[in-house]
Amino acid sequence: FLGNPGLPPVDLMNSLSGKHLRLGTIYEPPYSIKNFSRRCVGQSWNPECWSGFDHDILKILSASLNFSYHVVEPEDNQYGTYNKALGRFTGLVYDLQMRKIDIIGTPLIINYERSSVI
Repeated sequence: FLGNPGLPPVDLMNSLSGKHLRLGTIYEPPYSIKNFSRRCVGQSWNPECWSGFDHDILKILSASLNFSYHVVEPEDNQYGTYNKALGRFTGLVYDLQMRKIDIIGTPLIINYERSSVI
């Protein structure tokens, strides 16, 4: 954390401490890797069934800031683009807008279109 690499800011610790978050992600190696082993079949919500750069960081943050989370994949398996026919965004962006997820943990590029709603 900036300023003091040993401790996260107190206000951030207090705001997340004890909370349970819904993490939106998409299978995107090497950032977000779903474990397809027999142990994880039907458990895509389980953080232990995911690995990769983004999930490694999230596990460290979760332990440091005292929050838990489960994984939510978007129904359409998309990052999120504006769909004119539907009149709304798709994918992770839509799930964030509809409060199906609290955070996104995958390499989502913020472009002009997305920045208008995130």
